[in-house]
Parts: sequence; C-alpha cells; structure tokens
Amino acid sequence: MVNYAHGERVCHEDSCYVRRNGLAIFDGPSREASAGVKPVPKAASPAISNLLAEAAERHALDQRLLSAVAWRESHFQAGAVSPKGAVGVMQLMPETARALGVDQHDTAQNIEGGAAYLRQMLNRYDNNPALALAAYNAGPGMVDRYRDIPPFAETQAYVRGILGDAISLPRSAVIFIAP
Repeated sequence: MVNYAHGERVCHEDSCYVRRNGLAIFDGPSREASAGVKPVPKAASPAISNLLAEAAERHALDQRLLSAVAWRESHFQAGAVSPKGAVGVMQLMPETARALGVDQHDTAQNIEGGAAYLRQMLNRYDNNPALALAAYNAGPGMVDRYRDIPPFAETQAYVRGILGDAISLPRSAVIFIAP
C-alpha cells in the first residue's frame, strides 16, 4: 500500500485501486508492483481459509459472508492493526475480544471471536445481514440509535462492499446466511 493525499493505493496482481472513504476506485495497471507496492492477496491462505470455514460452520454463518468480512477488515492479514486498535484478521477491538473471551492476537481465536460476534449481530437484527454488518462496523449502539444503517459514509460503504464481495466470491474460495 502506498498512501496518497487522495487515498491509499492498493495493488492486486495486475491492477491498482485507490481506497477513498471506504470505496475502491480502479487506478490502472500495477506498474509499481516491482517498485515496492505490496500486492494484497485476493484469497486467504489455506490456514486462514480453513479457520474461516470451521468458524462459519460452528456459528451457522455463510462462509462467503465471513470471508468477505475478513477481507474487508484485514485483507486476511493476521498481523493487521487499525489506528483505532482493532487487531487481526477480523479486526476485533480489545473490549469486544474480552467480552467474547478470546485473545485477539491469536489468529484462530480472532477468527472464532469475529464469527461469534457476527452471529450475535445477526441474531440481534433478525438475520438482517446489512444491519449486522453495520453493527460489526459502527457498533450495535449506532444501529439501535438510527434503527437502520447509520448515516456514516464509512459504514454505508462497508456494508455495500461486503455484501457485494460476499455475493461475488466464488464458492471454491470461500457458503449466504443459514437460518
């Protein structure tokens, strides 16, 4: 990733995108791949994929949805840390990890905690994936306050991006929400 004044440039194999306000905008071919721009993996490693599949099954989640959250949160990077302090593949905040009884720095527990939290949000919002994702991103208090997806550009882009990713991910890479 390279930071630009207008956003963050991310290259995926042969294409680059500028992330701005949660949206990925195509920015041309990856001419910089050999010049230090770190490509972001399109698919999780086999170990991460297995952990996501197992957690999705345990928590009755569609694996595509859980994988799309993991991709959006961290690009499947176990060592990801956000400026706000969220950690790991599922970007768990310390308070959320404590409430779930997981170690946010342990990859398997991080994914397990993220899956459990997503399931809690789906249960709370009657299996409405848009509201559950909004709660995952902005917190359930904000969803309760607005009784809808909060009017924050970041959260709205997050929900749209994940639902689009979950629908477009191939089954081989990653399963929609079990009743």
